[in-house]
Amino acid sequence: MSTGHLIVVGVDGSEGGRRALDWAATEAAARGGAVRAVIAWSWNGLDYSPLAASTYNPAYEPAAGLGTVLGPTRGPTRGPTRGPTRGPALGPALGPVLGPAEEDALARQVVTAEIDALIQRRGSHLPITGEAIEGSPAEVLTGAARAADLLVLGSHGHSRVRHTVLGSVSEACIRKAACPVVVIPAPVREHATV
Repeated sequence: MSTGHLIVVGVDGSEGGRRALDWAATEAAARGGAVRAVIAWSWNGLDYSPLAASTYNPAYEPAAGLGTVLGPTRGPTRGPTRGPTRGPALGPALGPVLGPAEEDALARQVVTAEIDALIQRRGSHLPITGEAIEGSPAEVLTGAARAADLLVLGSHGHSRVRHTVLGSVSEACIRKAACPVVVIPAPVREHATV
């Protein structure tokens, strides 16, 4: 991996995370650097898994350029959410709670699928690695970015809490990061005129 310019990017299977990964790849290519895609996961006996990881189905093969599987999330405290679905969800809306080894494996599947989808879209010329790290997203991402030149995040991932401008993870990373943080905004949706 090139050490000329290291960009750490937070991924979680969301569209915001995917936009952040794309932006980080473009920036790393322009600077002759490398990308390290990081997903945070945690387990405490309750369902606080990465939302995308809890819906990822390894049996589903996304078509070229479609990215990972997104579907309704599950969990006793969250219930199903609405959003883009590109394949069957893993388990019912109130599925079983997974153990830490399974949560780690699912998080690794999400980061691997995001990297694979990026390579399908852009080719394999860019040095990119992926890692699933246990812990809270802000702590994991700022820790992973300690030696990085840049931390890149999507503006809203799968968090239940929606802030006016930034997501809660983005806000915490901006406060804690030792390197510059870039937050990729959600696209502005045009209102149709009648």
